[in-house]
Amino acid sequence: MLLTRIMFLSPIILGLSNILSGILQVFSRFFVTALAPIMYNLGIIFGILFFVPAVGLVGLAWGVALGAFLHLMIQLPIFLHLGFRPRKIFAPMNEGIRRVFYLMLPRSIGIGVSQINFMVMTAIGSTLAAGSIAVFNLANNLSRSFIILLAVPFSTAAFPALATVFSEGKRDEFLKKFSTSFRLLLFLIIPASAMLFILRAQVVRIIFGTGRFSWTDTRLTSACLALFSLSLFAYGLGLLLSRAFYAVHNTKTPTLISVATVLINIILCFSFVYTLKNPGCFQDFMSGILKLQGLENMSIVGLPLAYSVSGIVQFVLLFTFLHKKLGSGKKREIIKTAQKTILATLPAAVVAYFSLRFLALFVNTATFTGIFIQTAGAGILGLLAYLLASFLIKSEEMGLLKNFLKRYLAKDKFQEIPEEN
Repeated sequence: MLLTRIMFLSPIILGLSNILSGILQVFSRFFVTALAPIMYNLGIIFGILFFVPAVGLVGLAWGVALGAFLHLMIQLPIFLHLGFRPRKIFAPMNEGIRRVFYLMLPRSIGIGVSQINFMVMTAIGSTLAAGSIAVFNLANNLSRSFIILLAVPFSTAAFPALATVFSEGKRDEFLKKFSTSFRLLLFLIIPASAMLFILRAQVVRIIFGTGRFSWTDTRLTSACLALFSLSLFAYGLGLLLSRAFYAVHNTKTPTLISVATVLINIILCFSFVYTLKNPGCFQDFMSGILKLQGLENMSIVGLPLAYSVSGIVQFVLLFTFLHKKLGSGKKREIIKTAQKTILATLPAAVVAYFSLRFLALFVNTATFTGIFIQTAGAGILGLLAYLLASFLIKSEEMGLLKNFLKRYLAKDKFQEIPEEN
């Protein structure tokens, strides 16, 4: 009971802190909002290291509360520096407040549906072989880290700019900013998906391949990670598409699409898991593609497969409805970028694949150091091949990314994504 009371402080403080984050992002203060989650985790770590030895398990709860407090306090000075001050105002019928609640309701429903989606997937996983849920969650966390590193910064930086130009009635400017952000993210996330697919086994071995994590666990986690990587682009770009809808004050469409794709995902989860439990052509095909021959219990891979298929469906629906709402805009440019990016990714994937085999001849892949050198070497060579291929086919995103990095490194905060000349 005491743990619950202490832990309840966290959502209250984080709720207030996230409001500050939203306001700071409007003023392009992205660096401090990026630091906030780090401070939250540091608070939890501090609680584990110092509070738990002193007061027991309740110390962990205090660590969570401390993390939430630090999440708020790291942003508060910048918030006050912008001129915001607390005032006694009670105006529940204010037009702006009512508008916020009107837009917030569908978004809240969408978040709730997403949580239900993962609860159902976890419930299905609990009916499978022991350790299946752990395998699924480990692979999901690895794939989500790529989305957090690549898609979240672009989506976060683009949203205030998109909302501003829309509020000013500048439709062409909105399309231009959206196209630039979309193409830059596309340029980064497609090769990242390919590299993750090729290096999946090595990545899993580096992070989890110690202790009681068996070779069977590694194979299953790698297979799940491979399937998650197929939809990395869909979920990453889906974040940006959702932000574009929010910028035009439309939260209903992405919510309805989210509900529909969750239903599709749940149906596919049951279908794929059931099919993979029974020997047949589909099981043989999946075990061959994912290198799971000889494993009796491989039905867990049905969950990431369903998740990826539904994610791609969600991406297609979001893109289609946004295109209908805003018109053709920069669609031709986006398609051109997609074609060039895929074209540049193909040789990069080939280089990374054969580099793995080549480097395995010179390092001991039974050790952490050997696997790390093999993975890092193949990844770097694949990246260089991608950059070279992009340069040879004259990808415009190379210049945009270069300008973005220059502006990012020049100041102590994230910058708005640069536009084309």
